Formats: sequence, structure tokens, C-alpha cells
Amino acid sequence: MGHKAHPVSLRPNLVPVTRVGRWDETRLNFVTSLLKNALQGCCHGSDVKFDSVSIYQYHNKIIIYGLLIHFHPRSPKQFFSRRKKDVKRSQQDEKKVVSWPRLANRLNTLTKTLQKLISVKIVKLRINRRLAFSRGVPKETLKKMGFYIKPYHKKKYIYARYGLQLLNFALKGKVTSYTIASFFKIHMLALQRQQKHRDFLRFVVHAFQALEKVTRLGGLKIKVKGRFAPRAKARSRTWKYQVGKLPLAQFRAPIDAYYTSTQTEYGSVGLKVWLYSYKECNELRSIKTKC
Repeated sequence: MGHKAHPVSLRPNLVPVTRVGRWDETRLNFVTSLLKNALQGCCHGSDVKFDSVSIYQYHNKIIIYGLLIHFHPRSPKQFFSRRKKDVKRSQQDEKKVVSWPRLANRLNTLTKTLQKLISVKIVKLRINRRLAFSRGVPKETLKKMGFYIKPYHKKKYIYARYGLQLLNFALKGKVTSYTIASFFKIHMLALQRQQKHRDFLRFVVHAFQALEKVTRLGGLKIKVKGRFAPRAKARSRTWKYQVGKLPLAQFRAPIDAYYTSTQTEYGSVGLKVWLYSYKECNELRSIKTKC
């Protein structure tokens, strides 16, 4: 049996990048990987999540297009109590979130460091910030998922509010496979001590079932495999969920895939995400007709 190739490696690129200069593919891949890690580090401690990066190079000028998604959590309400101890505890529990102007300052310093690293005269960083609100989620789904969003479940289901916003964007085709995989990766690591992986995966299934009417994708598939059970000597388990169809045998079908792995107390866990959208397929057909 031969080794299976990555589904992205044999598929055609939708937007061909015109590169002029002395950069090879190896150097370009190295710079893009550095940029991804740098942008992900800048977004640490904030409600903004990194989605994708594309680089356009000219003679002595580099333009970097980055896509960020800004999730808006529940509005901050005052905590009224007669006891002073309860007020102090609530203030300690609420962590300070990095604001958008502070994050923009980080990105400004990042461009200056990139200019020194790459040794290019002009480096421009253009960011598209996509805002996500709970208003964007339909009312029917909010009613169905009301159990997870209630205020007394705030500590148990921390991921519920912005998780619905992300999965809503995913089924509309506004998010890449990288963001979905990172969402799973963060919470599989965070919930290893609490032993609440089942609650998280159950929430994901209920959210996809509630957002059936919103789907504009051709297909979506998520696979989690590894030791994520609370038992010390547990066997590896597989968890799958699929929406629509995935034509993996067709090379013309544009499928966005991302593979990662995380390490928990019980062992390693592998994460795989596949996305197939009709919009990208139509864009690819239009490019071929013009050629």
C-alpha cells in the first residue's frame, strides 16, 4: 500500500499568485510559515482569531493580505451583590482581553521586524477584519442552543458563544479549515484536566444540527482520533462528523484540508478537517473559460 498524498498537494490553486523577483518556492513557504506563527502570536489573549495569509511580491515591494475574524462575546454586565467577597471573586475570574487598538499596535511592530528580516524596502500589511456577532446566528438556532448559552453555564461552556459564531461562518463558507482545526485544538487541550471532551463534542454535533438551514457548503468533514478519554489506560477512539459530500476522487474539486495533532495527558490526538465549497468551484470554472 502506497502512502496517501495530502488532498491539497495535487489540486489546482484557485487564485494564481504572480510573483516577480528572486524568491524560490522554498523561501516563500518559509516566509509564509513565519507570518502565520507571528500573526497567531499577535492574536494571543484577544477575541480575534487568525484565518489566512497571502503574499504578493514585486521588485522591492511586498504586500501581505491577512484575514482576521473578530468574535464578539457576551456584553459585560455589572455584578450586583451585597457581599464584597463575591464582587472580588468575579473580578478575579474575568480576565482582561486584549483590545483591538493594542492588537493593531502589535501588527505595526510586526511589519517593522519583517522589513529587517526579509531585507526589503517596502513591506505593507493589509488586514481584513471580519466581524462576527451573535445577531448573525438565526433565532431558531439560538433557541435550540439556549441550554449552552445561559448565564449560569458561562464557566462550564466557555466556548458556546463564539463557537456558534465560528460554526455559522464555517457552514456559510467564510472560514478556512485552519480556523476550525485551531478551535478544536485549543479546547481539546484546555479540557484535558476537566475531562469534558464529551460535552465539547456533543455541543459541536448539536450546533451543526441546529445550523442545517444555513449550510451553503458542498461538504464539511471533521475527524478526531486519539486518546481523549478520562481513563488512564484507555484505547484510542475516533470521532467523525460530516455535512454534505466530499468528492475526494475528483482532482478538479477544490478541497481545503488541514491536519494537526495535539498532546493531552492521556496521549496524542490527531485532528483532520476538510472543506468543499461551491463558490470556489464556480470561480475555478470561470478562470478556465477566460484562459
